[in-house]
Amino acid sequence: MKGLPVTSVGSNFAGLQSAKLLVAVKEIFLNDEHDITFSNSIYEKYVQNMAEIEKGLVDLKLQADVAGSVEYILTKPNF
Repeated sequence: MKGLPVTSVGSNFAGLQSAKLLVAVKEIFLNDEHDITFSNSIYEKYVQNMAEIEKGLVDLKLQADVAGSVEYILTKPNF
C-alpha cells in the first residue's frame, strides 16, 4: 500500500471489515435460523445505510473544499 493516501488505506480497511461483517451476519441467519429472507433484508438495510454514510462523507468533503476555497480567496493578498 506504499504511496496510497491515508484516506485510501482507511477506506480499504473499512471496506474489508464491512465485508467480513456482512459474511458473519449471513452465516448467523442462514446457519442458525435458516431464514434467507430475513438475512437478505438485513443485508439490504446495511447496504442502504452504508450508501447514506458515503453520501454524507462526500457532502462533508465538498463543504470542506468550498470552505477552503472561500478562505483562500478572502485571505489572498491583492497584487
